[in-house]
Amino acid sequence: MAKPNIKLDLKALKLNPQKAKEIASKYGLVIVGGVVLIAAPVAAYIVADGMNGTLASDAAARAGKLNDLKAIGSAEVSLSLPGQEPFSQQNVVINQKVIDQYKQRLDSVSKQSVATRELAVKHNRKDREPFVGMRLAKGDPALKELPLTVFDRLQKEYAGLLASVGAGTPYPEADMVTELSRRRSQIVDAEFGAKTESELTPEERSSLGTKLADERLARYCEHARQCSFYADAASIGAPDASRRTTKLKPIDLFLMQWNYWVAEDVLGALKAANGEKDVLQGPIKRVLSLSSTLQAPAAAAPADGAAAGDGAEPPPPPVDDGSGAAAGADAVAAAPTGEPINPDAALPAADYSKSFTGRTTNQLFDIITCEVRLIVQTSAIPQVIDELAKRNFITVTDVKLRPVDSFAAAEEGYIYGAAPVSAVSLKLETIWLREWTGPFMPDDLRSRLNTSGMLLGAGAPASDAPTDGTDPAAAPVDAPQG
Repeated sequence: MAKPNIKLDLKALKLNPQKAKEIASKYGLVIVGGVVLIAAPVAAYIVADGMNGTLASDAAARAGKLNDLKAIGSAEVSLSLPGQEPFSQQNVVINQKVIDQYKQRLDSVSKQSVATRELAVKHNRKDREPFVGMRLAKGDPALKELPLTVFDRLQKEYAGLLASVGAGTPYPEADMVTELSRRRSQIVDAEFGAKTESELTPEERSSLGTKLADERLARYCEHARQCSFYADAASIGAPDASRRTTKLKPIDLFLMQWNYWVAEDVLGALKAANGEKDVLQGPIKRVLSLSSTLQAPAAAAPADGAAAGDGAEPPPPPVDDGSGAAAGADAVAAAPTGEPINPDAALPAADYSKSFTGRTTNQLFDIITCEVRLIVQTSAIPQVIDELAKRNFITVTDVKLRPVDSFAAAEEGYIYGAAPVSAVSLKLETIWLREWTGPFMPDDLRSRLNTSGMLLGAGAPASDAPTDGTDPAAAPVDAPQG
């Protein structure tokens, strides 16, 4: 039996909206404006893809932060503190605690640095200042007499320095002649029964000569026991009477004062080397000479080829400007408007053409080289060098020596004892911190050294007169010397 052909008119079917929603929710269908969409799988894919992208981005960010933390945790940290080697350590995490500890340590080191500098200045200065102030205003009545005042004061101070270290001179020759003449008459009369020396036999005359020689040596030795070593004003660099002139400028006077300070340090070291021993027992026997030279920046050469010392004035000072010659009387210097003294400034590059230390004069300190010639017990030369090195930043940069005939020296009244002795020539490098010397310097010396003479950031003290009454362009006519 054939099936009837029944046509279904969908448009004629009316859907129950409520029933449609129930079916749609059951099978994951979406009805939009009467259209049924199969949307669940597509929507699920889209949502899942969006979620995956967000999660992936967040995971990447987290991974990046984790890597940053790992990098910080495995990094090498290097911290530098003034005057110390940099501190380095692996696997350190920088945090506020580490930063605070570093700041605390840096502050501590900075305070130690300031304290050390103050101690160095105190050690270098030793409460010293010029015996006579040399920064006088133009027109000051004392300016005219200043050279004579300084010279006379230095003469007294050098004499006091020799006395303080126990230095002495040989038995005076004139006194020895008088003493031996009287002693000879006593011996001739008492021991040989003769009225005159001409009445003596050759044997008696020989015996008389031996007795007088022994007497002379005994007096020399007894006199030597009264001093630590032989030295006089001339041998330690005191200016002689020919330099007592009103033509000396403030720069000359200050350099003469500086020479005294150098001599004071050197003789103090020599006295320490001998201790309480006298000439016969101590290692230092005699100071032959002492001279000093200020190492200064380059200066102009003498005008018209003028030779030092050609005029009536004393010769120019031995100020080492690196050119191999001292500036002459007509040298031109800049006005005293140089650089301030900056204790924190970097030191200049080492210049080993000056000495093996490489140190040169700069805005922090000045170099004064000193040459001292001594008679020293040969075996004690290292001890003497050690004592000098202990004094006020002194460095021994050169040593030369030769043997000495003690018997020949005894003929001149110098008794050195029984041990072998040598003539030793020492070249010393001394350092003078400008922080304390600068304020005392007269303007003409400040011009030579290209310094303002004042500490960076510090105003000029009331005692620092604006001028010393001389032409800063004029070269000095005297200086530290032997």
